[in-house]
Order: sequence, then C-alpha cells, then structure tokens
Amino acid sequence: MKISWKQSSPLKKLWTLRKNRRPVYPNDSSSTTTPSTTKKENNNERLHVFSSSDTKSISSRTPLLKNSPTSSICYSSPQAFTYNFKLIYRGSRDGFDIESYNDKCSEQGATVVVTTMSHSKIILGGYYPVNTKSEYPYEVTVCSPDAFIFSFGEGDNPEEDAILSRVSKQYSQFAICRTVQGPGFGNYDLGIRLEYKNLPKKIVCNQKYYEKKIIVPNESNEFTFDDIEVFKIIKEEV
Repeated sequence: MKISWKQSSPLKKLWTLRKNRRPVYPNDSSSTTTPSTTKKENNNERLHVFSSSDTKSISSRTPLLKNSPTSSICYSSPQAFTYNFKLIYRGSRDGFDIESYNDKCSEQGATVVVTTMSHSKIILGGYYPVNTKSEYPYEVTVCSPDAFIFSFGEGDNPEEDAILSRVSKQYSQFAICRTVQGPGFGNYDLGIRLEYKNLPKKIVCNQKYYEKKIIVPNESNEFTFDDIEVFKIIKEEV
C-alpha cells in the first residue's frame, strides 16, 4: 500500500477530518512509505499520521485524511525514517481466535494494533515496540517506555476527541501485557481479548499505568469490537 505522511504536534492536530467518511476495501498487504518534508522542531515530539490504502475494515470507521479516501493510524517518532507497514493479521480475514493471532503475529518485531468498537466510529489502538512470542502460557509484562495507546473519537470535532496516551515512567516495566487471550497494554489500560476457550472477543479499557484513559471516563470499561488489524513496522533511517 502507498503511504503518505502528514505531520502535526500531539493533542493539537492528529489528522485532518474528511467530512464524508466511507468504507474503502483495498486488497494489498504490504506498503511503502515516504518521509514527511515538514521541517522538524528540535526537542519537540512529532506525531505522524499516515493514510493507508491497505486497511479494509478499519477504514470504514476511521477519520480520513483530507482529499484521500483512506484510513488513518498514528505513529510517533522523533526522527525521519522510511517506513514499511505490512498488514500481517486481520481478524475478519484470518480468524478471531487466539491461535490465528499467534500464528500471524508472533516474532514479528514492532507492530501497531488497531481495533474498531462495535456500534461506534471510535477506533482504539496501540504501538508494540517489542517482539512478542506465542508460547507464553500465562500473562507476561514487558518493559517498553516507547509504547503508547490511542483513540480516534466519533464526535463532530474528532481532532479534539483524539487521545494519545503514553505509559507513565514509573510503570514502564508494565507497558506491554501479553496474555493468553490477546494483545494488551499496561494493567488493561487497553486489553484486547480474542476468542479463547469459548469466551467472546471484547476490549477492556481502564486507566492504570498509562497517562490518560483513551475512552471517555464515564463510559463502560468493557466493549465489543468488530475487527482488529495488526501491522508490522519496518523502518529504515533516511
């Protein structure tokens, strides 16, 4: 898939909203990216939002980049790189069972996981900077201060609704929570449970070890979801 970059500062502008959202159903499973040409500011973290013509189910729910009928995912980096984002797992395509997830996502290195909440336009996701293994027989926590989670809102002003939450420094040793049920971040700051031992798939979203809760505080902490996608990140320094 072809990727274009738009660069903006955290919390101010995560993306440009396209007024008329609509599903896009491309078929590719690999991507090529080009670095942003926007001038970088020293000592100022930049948030990159890329538009992808490769995401299928996620694209029907996500805010779209202006003049581009494609879906958006965020990735944070202080430097300029060339990135490849390869779609390695999609629940609706590969199966929502934990075995299918492990088969596709184990030993893949850094990844981004994205999921769509049922009956909603909200997108939740997170960045896995570390390698994961499928043979974990129980819950395992991994130290990773670079990990973060995010959400894209569904309101009239989604730029203000977007939330980027990094793991708190004192809890960085619990940044990644790899369970037998699926990918997780912190103490279920974002936990995605796939189909496991006759248990239905769901999302758990608390605010424990990450700086912010990525769902409105007065809402439930558990949700059903429609689909999940995992992208392998391959980067080369420019």
